[in-house]
Amino acid sequence: MRSEMGVRAKPPRPVMAACAIVLVIAAATILTALGFQHLGGYAPCPLCLEERYAYYFAV
Repeated sequence: MRSEMGVRAKPPRPVMAACAIVLVIAAATILTALGFQHLGGYAPCPLCLEERYAYYFAV
């Protein structure tokens, strides 16, 4: 008998691809917002700053 407790299953490729897409979109959103703020001179409102926390956590 062979024990399967030590075997780790890899996530399927579509799941990994979806995670990578979400990561890229979240990072692009953060970079765009920071670009508008630092390069464009736009000051974000307090709500915009709070909404970024979810993106920071996701990335």
